[in-house]
Amino acid sequence: MVGFEMIDAFAESLGILMDTVHCKALFGKGFVGDVPVFLAKPQTYMNLSGESIVKDHPDK
Repeated sequence: MVGFEMIDAFAESLGILMDTVHCKALFGKGFVGDVPVFLAKPQTYMNLSGESIVKDHPDK
């Protein structure tokens, strides 16, 4: 998955740890200069990736 590889490379270059699991995604927080960034890698199948940004999925 090229997208995940790019996030990993970007996070590593900035020293951002992708170490938080929440809402079916792996997250990392950090800064680009003085701008805060929030990186996310959904851990669901592509057609369900929206579940990674919804706190309480309506089907549950």
